[in-house]
Amino acid sequence: MMQQPREMIDRGMRSMRVAVGSAAFRKVLAFFLASRAVLYVVLVHLWRRGAPGRPFSLEGLLVRGDAAQYLRIVEDGYGPTGQATRRLLFFPLYPLLVKPFAFLMDPVLAAVLVTNVALLLAMYFLFRVVESA
Repeated sequence: MMQQPREMIDRGMRSMRVAVGSAAFRKVLAFFLASRAVLYVVLVHLWRRGAPGRPFSLEGLLVRGDAAQYLRIVEDGYGPTGQATRRLLFFPLYPLLVKPFAFLMDPVLAAVLVTNVALLLAMYFLFRVVESA
């Protein structure tokens, strides 16, 4: 028998409360926060130090590689022609997750938020898999 949507949501919320209160989540959260603290201390140090002869921005440290293309997709969409057709190579889930937060804050900060939440969830589920093995 198929569950009603409300029952499915209630069940999901109960399991989320159990997961957040578990010892496994606390261990993963501690490691996550420690790794992020070290990373951000290094980023701020690099940002404050700068590079001789050229401006050094915190955004320049965060937006590297494919991040610039994903941010363009968040801001402008995939686009029909020209340079935008190369953006079709990028999977749409990440821009779809970032877009709602980009309305509330800077797109770079929104992308960092989504990335960190995804990392925390991935760490938790990987920890659970390894713990049960």
